[in-house]
Amino acid sequence: MIRWTYAFLDRPAAAVARATAFWASVTDTRASEPWGDEGEFTSLLAEGADTCLVTQAVGGAGGAHPDLAVEDMTAFTGRATGLGAVVRARRPELTVLRSPAGQPFCLVPWRGQRSVPPVVTGPGGVRSRADQISLD
Repeated sequence: MIRWTYAFLDRPAAAVARATAFWASVTDTRASEPWGDEGEFTSLLAEGADTCLVTQAVGGAGGAHPDLAVEDMTAFTGRATGLGAVVRARRPELTVLRSPAGQPFCLVPWRGQRSVPPVVTGPGGVRSRADQISLD
């Protein structure tokens, strides 16, 4: 069962700081401190809500991919591979897969996320929210 979905905006390492600043501004979020083994991830933090948007520095051209937070990674991996996904990498708290059409996605453990950032109309205009991703 998928309990939470993250959208990852994969940007070339040389451009990730600029992309993070842009996406934080346009979504009215605050960039976290970089995290990950090499500081390649930055969460975009919405006031009073759980993170659902993250930028990632990558070695290639970039793109986007979802991370699916699930209760049982082993069972969900079995389900996904039974439907044609291929496991590309496994770590204790991350499984990287590719869909049958080649779309990368990751499985991560669910950690109780529940609160989606609200769409708020405030002084100066409408604040926006990004909590979905379209996979073209």
